[in-house]
Amino acid sequence: MILFVNGSPHRDGRTARMAADLLAGLDYETLNLIDYRIEPLYSAQADGDRFEQVRARIVTADVIVLGTPVYWHSLGALPRTLFERMYGAPSAGLAGRKLAFFTQGDQPRTEPGMGATTYTITRFAVLYGLDLIGTAFGAGDLPALRKAIDAAA
Repeated sequence: MILFVNGSPHRDGRTARMAADLLAGLDYETLNLIDYRIEPLYSAQADGDRFEQVRARIVTADVIVLGTPVYWHSLGALPRTLFERMYGAPSAGLAGRKLAFFTQGDQPRTEPGMGATTYTITRFAVLYGLDLIGTAFGAGDLPALRKAIDAAA
């Protein structure tokens, strides 16, 4: 199963449209992070936190496609908070899954944005045993990322 994890605060915004273009013709599900209250790492015991629901859904996917808009030259707050919470969940059940990552917006093509974003997503994949099959920094990189997803699916 392919799961698109939408890291944008806009369910039907540019990030979602890029994912629709990227995954056209494939059977996939969408998880909009904005629909779930995910508390920061050290506030995890807060009432209403839904991190475990999000994690449980993500670990059912064979291929995880994470898309995020670029804010301040890097990942948006929603995927960053998700990464922080995964850090508090040893192994998180992600090992062996495929991960494809893309950004909406072209700002990370310049340093330090691209370097910081690449480092973050690569470290996340390594830490949790994910196979990072490809990254796309803007729409121009989507065809190569689609080939990687097709090969992995």
